[in-house]
Amino acid sequence: MGAPDTERLIRRQYLVSRKHIEKVKQLSQAKGVSDAEIIRRAIDAYDPDATGMNEGELEAALETMETALRQTRDEVAGLRQRLNERLSDEVIEARRARIAEETGAELRADPRALAALSRALFPKQGSANGGS
Repeated sequence: MGAPDTERLIRRQYLVSRKHIEKVKQLSQAKGVSDAEIIRRAIDAYDPDATGMNEGELEAALETMETALRQTRDEVAGLRQRLNERLSDEVIEARRARIAEETGAELRADPRALAALSRALFPKQGSANGGS
């Protein structure tokens, strides 16, 4: 039967569609076990919190995303390098000044951001002087 001998089985009745009955029959024939064993295995495998992917599939998806992110990062770095090679020093300096001004405006708008930035860039100094 597939169930442990020490476990006492209890008969229960549940209403299921013909489609479910056919699927159980197909699975039981394919696996060479009883219909009841297929139902027990399905109950054991059920996890309402699962995403529908097993751990191997999740790891494969994560690896695919990491690869795509690395490729994108490398492409962006290559584009930045080509742009910097083609841009004049004046254009690059104007871009740096614009970014500095935007960053300054953001920091002035949220003073806590400066403390967070200080802690991120200088962890010992930021924590020693309270993030100022």
